[in-house]
Amino acid sequence: MNARALMPDDLVIVESAPEKIDTL
Repeated sequence: MNARALMPDDLVIVESAPEKIDTL
């Protein structure tokens, strides 16, 4: 879940598709 801290823009993607976090 560190992706959220990496980029604020990812916040929208994470909420839209939390599964993408694993692919990052």
